[in-house]
Amino acid sequence: MKQYYNIKAYPDQNLVVEVCKGDWTVQVAKSYLKDFENVAKDVTGNGSWALLTDAVNWKSTDDEIIEIIGDHFEWNRKNGMTHNANVTSGIVEQRKLQQMFEAGGVSHIAKVFLSREEALEWLRKEGYSV
Repeated sequence: MKQYYNIKAYPDQNLVVEVCKGDWTVQVAKSYLKDFENVAKDVTGNGSWALLTDAVNWKSTDDEIIEIIGDHFEWNRKNGMTHNANVTSGIVEQRKLQQMFEAGGVSHIAKVFLSREEALEWLRKEGYSV
């Protein structure tokens, strides 16, 4: 499943960075959740942190993923995530992300950007040294 995502945690920056790609199925999403919690554990338990997601080459046609990732976003928020920066250019993918934000109750802390640089600039303005 790792060909669908790459997750890195940066505890010194209170940051998790991930690249999501390919057409995600429910199986991919569930595998991602386990891997995310394992990789991000050094960040998620230490106060506030941010998530930067590059989803430029990601898509999903399975609507069940909205709930699965929505639950993931809720878990992130409950475990200290205060900012969620997402990069994607597709209109359909932006709509799916917005639905996931709503499902996870993170619409107030999540933003979608068209470029990685815009996302990084927002995180910098919010106090993250990225």
